[in-house]
Amino acid sequence: MTVKILSIGLRGLEGYRVQVEVQEVPGIAAMVIVGVPDASVKEAKERVLASLYAFGCENPLGREVRLKSTTWNYHIVGGDHTREEFIGQEDMVKSVIQDPCFILPNNPDDQHDTRQKYIDLVQLPKFKSLKALVVIVDHEDEAYGDVVTVIAKSRLNQETGGAIYVRPKFTGKR
Repeated sequence: MTVKILSIGLRGLEGYRVQVEVQEVPGIAAMVIVGVPDASVKEAKERVLASLYAFGCENPLGREVRLKSTTWNYHIVGGDHTREEFIGQEDMVKSVIQDPCFILPNNPDDQHDTRQKYIDLVQLPKFKSLKALVVIVDHEDEAYGDVVTVIAKSRLNQETGGAIYVRPKFTGKR
């Protein structure tokens, strides 16, 4: 569905009317601006795209965790680290954040490292065996954490430094 709205453009101190058409379609977050060749428009476009989120959810410790669309589309499933096994698996990543088996410090020896590893076993459609899904979340901001990357591992190394969170055992009673 395309939506048309009226807005304004500025040229110096003079304003003029512009018509803006917006259409949301599934896929990679993108924006096309036609007819306005100003460099500041390109910069504004990049800021808008950077603010879009694939999802936001709450971890078991009650903190908000967000996955930026640009991180997902250009770092995890495309761009510099193409990993096709994660295409269409946003819900699986979200479920690991919401209910991980473990949350561990990324680097327990570095007191200034604000990143944490969310770990659980998953069955990715591309693989025939279980994989440890490791979601790295940066909690530099106290209000929320941002997903930095996602890794599927066949085996885990022994971790040091203690767990921040361990999923409670299921007793069969609810």
